[in-house]
Amino acid sequence: MPRLLDYGDRGDLVIDGVCGVIRRKGLPGLSLRAVAAEVGISPSTLLHQFTDRGRLLHVAAGRVGAARNRYLSFRAQHDGLHAFIPVSELELERARVCLAFGELARSDSDLGAVVAGLRAEQRDVLDWMTGRALDEPVLDALLGLVDGVLAAMFLTEDPLTAERARAALTTCAHALRLPDRALPKSALPESALPESEGEGPVTSTS
Repeated sequence: MPRLLDYGDRGDLVIDGVCGVIRRKGLPGLSLRAVAAEVGISPSTLLHQFTDRGRLLHVAAGRVGAARNRYLSFRAQHDGLHAFIPVSELELERARVCLAFGELARSDSDLGAVVAGLRAEQRDVLDWMTGRALDEPVLDALLGLVDGVLAAMFLTEDPLTAERARAALTTCAHALRLPDRALPKSALPESALPESEGEGPVTSTS
């Protein structure tokens, strides 16, 4: 018998279901029926809650992306560019799912608006991290580099390890002569560490 969801937990369970389907089957396997089976509810119940697949993806992308951006904003104060490199299974899952939504947004204008908003928040984290000193093209290039390094971690053949990904971003930070806070504190001499944290990057999901 399909499970019954109360109002308080159904949203999070469904979002987890979307992530589970993407993780195991990829975007081609993402359907209302697959998500319903993942959660243990009937497709009609899922359809009643989210109207259609587009609405479900819209909500899921926003929630997963917002959670990841909040964590990026927090980690950036300590890890600099390395904050963008996942260090736990949960971070890996969120990053992979966010990349999948980004790919899907190329052909879905409604989802594209959600993904664009999430990327703008990540761009703001990078802007804060670099002392708001980079001009727009360089900042765009830096965000593109971060995207590329992250995507390379999920290649099916010879994926980039977290260690190599961190090394690549560190090399980039040095090459661009980015401020010290663009590097993890562990990589800085004690004299370079700030006396206080300050406000840190701010996103609309903070």
